[in-house]
Amino acid sequence: MKIHSHRAENSIRLNLAGDFDGNSACELLHVIEQLNRKKIPIYIDTDGLHRIYDFGCEVFKKKICLANDPLDAPVFTGRYQARIAFQN
Repeated sequence: MKIHSHRAENSIRLNLAGDFDGNSACELLHVIEQLNRKKIPIYIDTDGLHRIYDFGCEVFKKKICLANDPLDAPVFTGRYQARIAFQN
């Protein structure tokens, strides 16, 4: 998976492209962790994903619950948002 970032005035948009698996989940978590230090909103677009593996989704959801304050959780957009997004 590739992560393309675009910075706006007061937010960052990440566009995901390729397949989302366990390694992709860890990579995305690392990027989110680094960006959360800046305390700006993060928007993640899932439209560029081709395959989404259940294992990747589970890894992401489990680790984001442990690593981030729910208030800092990124906002997912795109057709695969419901499969990947963190939910309380």
